[in-house]
Amino acid sequence: MVEIGGFSGSFFYFYITFTYFYTGIDLFLMDYTGVLHY
Repeated sequence: MVEIGGFSGSFFYFYITFTYFYTGIDLFLMDYTGVLHY
């Protein structure tokens, strides 16, 4: 991963982490309820 200096880099990293985390929860809920959440 390319390191971006300053606040932008931190925010980008946070966004990627949050996206993966949220997707993981979304897949868990989908598997648990049997309904795809968007």
